[in-house]
Amino acid sequence: MINSQWTSPAGDFHGLTFYPRGNVPTGYVRAVKRDQLAHVRASFGGGPDGKPGMRYAFPYTRSGERHGAYANLQPVKIPGGRDEYYTTEDVSCGRCRPTCGTSRSSSADR
Repeated sequence: MINSQWTSPAGDFHGLTFYPRGNVPTGYVRAVKRDQLAHVRASFGGGPDGKPGMRYAFPYTRSGERHGAYANLQPVKIPGGRDEYYTTEDVSCGRCRPTCGTSRSSSADR
């Protein structure tokens, strides 16, 4: 599995995951265009004034397994929102969304 997550300078989140078949990939190159990604407009509810929420998203295979995936815990402004973009190839439709919301602490567990 190849998994990459980042936030653009404009604040858009990108969660790209690929499941190449066979051996561990070396030299893997994949150019993805925005129109190939699922777009989600995420909204975050309120919390304590001046405190950021925390957000993360885990990728899942069609079978629901997490094959060594990682999630980048990121602060988000609450209340607020952002645009998120995800790959969908080899990802279960029921699990192509982030698996947790925001949290008031740095140890988000939902």
